[in-house]
Amino acid sequence: MYSLHTNTGAMGAQRFLRSNDSDLSRAQSQTSSGLRVLKSADNAAYWSIATTIKSDKKALDAVQDGLGFGSAVIDTASVGFSQVIDVMGVIKQKLVAAREPGVDRDKVNAELSELRSEVRTIAEASSFAGENWLHMTQAGQDGPQEVIASVTRSLNTGTSVRTIDYDMTSVADTEQVFYIVDDDTGESGIVTNSAFADNLGLATDWVLFNSVNSAGHAEIEISNATEDSDIDDMISVVDAMTQKMIARAATLGALQQRIDLQTEFNDDLGDAMKRGVGKLIDANMNAVSARLSALQTQQQLGQSALSIANEQPQSILRLYS
Repeated sequence: MYSLHTNTGAMGAQRFLRSNDSDLSRAQSQTSSGLRVLKSADNAAYWSIATTIKSDKKALDAVQDGLGFGSAVIDTASVGFSQVIDVMGVIKQKLVAAREPGVDRDKVNAELSELRSEVRTIAEASSFAGENWLHMTQAGQDGPQEVIASVTRSLNTGTSVRTIDYDMTSVADTEQVFYIVDDDTGESGIVTNSAFADNLGLATDWVLFNSVNSAGHAEIEISNATEDSDIDDMISVVDAMTQKMIARAATLGALQQRIDLQTEFNDDLGDAMKRGVGKLIDANMNAVSARLSALQTQQQLGQSALSIANEQPQSILRLYS
């Protein structure tokens, strides 16, 4: 039956085209963006999870920057320690040579003076962006050092930052020191601290050199009037200081290794987060492409069906022609 007021065929075709237009718009959006969940309306749960993970990934990127900075500080300190250890070896060599009969100890001392100055120069120069773990210049500088390591999310505590800690807290008048040179009191520097001579039971509080603010200890320097026994004591003190430097450098090496491992883990973690987000919101481009082609074909068929449905009432006019 034909009706002049209600064209059911055209109404059906229009309904189909409205649905097709909505699906086609979604498919075109996925094709252009590469995402099947572009906004919360597409899938509120997936969008929320993906947005949170993206935020965490940005925080992880900041952590990687922090690890890079910490690694550079430690690497700088390690290079400084290595250089100073080499210089200390030469100092010990010169002192041993000074024990030989007939050696002009005044000339040897001139070399020692330059070597001691080189130790200070290396310590002062081992700085990265203002961070120096070899040269202490003010009170409170020795203490716990932190390198940002990771960011974690917990259902109970939310987001929290984890750090890699290195406690550089020194103990006065002991060998529990970490800096090479302490220009505050001298007690927190390996070469400015008399504890090494004290622990060896020596009568003289030998130091390689005094700190800027402390001049109360005997510096390791010689002359032709220096007794052999004093040179022997100096050799022992230099060796003890060198062993402490080697121990501190080894600790920094272990710390550097941990930072490298954490950096590698964070890289892998970041890649896993990207993959996880992709599985939630990325569009399957093969499927989307096929879907888009099908919807475009359906749209053409719907338009043809609507055209046919709109032509049907025209046949009624033929009854009166």
